[in-house]
Amino acid sequence: MSFLRNTKRRSVKITKQPRLNKISGLSIIMYRCVLPQSKRKKNLTVVLQSFNNKKELDFLIPLLINKVRAKVVILEKGNLKKKDFPSTVKFHKLANKGRELGAFLWYTIKYYKSLKGSYIFASANISKHKRLSIICKLLRSRKKFQCNKKSWPWERSYDFTVEEYLNQQLLPAPVRPFGAWYARYVGNWAKWQKTQPACYNGVFKTHASYLKKRPVLFYKRLNRQLNAHNAPEAGHYVERAVAGVFGPLAR
Repeated sequence: MSFLRNTKRRSVKITKQPRLNKISGLSIIMYRCVLPQSKRKKNLTVVLQSFNNKKELDFLIPLLINKVRAKVVILEKGNLKKKDFPSTVKFHKLANKGRELGAFLWYTIKYYKSLKGSYIFASANISKHKRLSIICKLLRSRKKFQCNKKSWPWERSYDFTVEEYLNQQLLPAPVRPFGAWYARYVGNWAKWQKTQPACYNGVFKTHASYLKKRPVLFYKRLNRQLNAHNAPEAGHYVERAVAGVFGPLAR
């Protein structure tokens, strides 16, 4: 097996590319997601991690509750409050640590015993990484597990590491590089490489039956790594390893 040896990931500058509508001289972000009207409630829970993403949530919540007829959970890491949202939305205030994957681990641990049906986990920052289009695709999908998969060889290689992201120094993972970390905390590296995709952008769909294939202690070990810091390197590892952490067991 040959691996790339570059040990520092270049910082990437993310730019928003929302659809804009000019009204009275103001630029207003316009979101669009075309979905059929659901005739009955779905056994689907959409878990949204937010950091003051009020305008995005104001778009997503009516779509999810009224049209998709899903349950909605908000995991807020900023200053928004429960009173800012409809009473039908379940709301949790979390510390600003661990990014979106840390929030998803927290939720899985808290509700582990009562997990039921399908779940879509997503960052509410839908103007970034084309997340809205990914969410819409997942809402249409009948698959039990699906993520935004990519085939970038370096970022799914054994030797992948990331020391800084968007000019912010990251807390190093307890085991490095990515392959060694995966083998230590998640599972069989070779099986993941052969049978599961690398996932990106903190948006994916899974099922309670997959989540419960792993003991709650599995999630707690990862949770301690991610929620120890605002910018953990392990968060980038879990992002890529979403299929191995939240999806079906690799075979």
